[in-house]
Amino acid sequence: WKTLDTGTTARPFQLAAPSPSTVILAGPTGLRRSTDSGDTFSTVTDKDVVKAKLDAVDRAGSALFASGRRDLLRSTDRGKTWTALHKPGKKPARARQVDFLDAKNGYFLAESGALFRTANAGKTWAELVGVGTDTAYGMAFSSKTKGYLVISRFGDATSPAGYLLHTSDSGATWHPEFVVSTPIQGGGIAAVSGGTDYLLGGQSSFLFTTSS
Repeated sequence: WKTLDTGTTARPFQLAAPSPSTVILAGPTGLRRSTDSGDTFSTVTDKDVVKAKLDAVDRAGSALFASGRRDLLRSTDRGKTWTALHKPGKKPARARQVDFLDAKNGYFLAESGALFRTANAGKTWAELVGVGTDTAYGMAFSSKTKGYLVISRFGDATSPAGYLLHTSDSGATWHPEFVVSTPIQGGGIAAVSGGTDYLLGGQSSFLFTTSS
């Protein structure tokens, strides 16, 4: 490993590498981009980016998405230029987590616990009322149809534990799964296209499934 100079003392929250030579750093404010494998970085100066408070950046097919509580941005040219996307609600919701599968299809878990889906990069959003709870604190989708929500209680359970809600029909219906006896850490779940999903469960457990 080699230490890279990001050109700032501010510590980014997350990174993405859409190509071997391109690296994007997100947060705490704005984005920084390298096109020489991290040897040098420059600030992304798009007007929608410079003041955005961002804590996540992720690759989804041919696009990149960067997000924070108040901001949702998309790039389709490896992070060179970015545009702000509409968020759900007349009064735009604050994001707890955002997960896009490609340049247009994605899910938005609001701080209120409401879950929304878009098929046109945020031009319109549909609330998925079939979830039946507003307590989800983590989310991961492996395709447009299959994904999970992380919750800590279900039904008449008196103590928190590690539960998942699983959908295979784009969030129209959800099925509960008990995983571990203690809450899932930080909503830590990764759903991967190809059949294997991963989970941080309990105090130290690292689990996987091939039967989602």
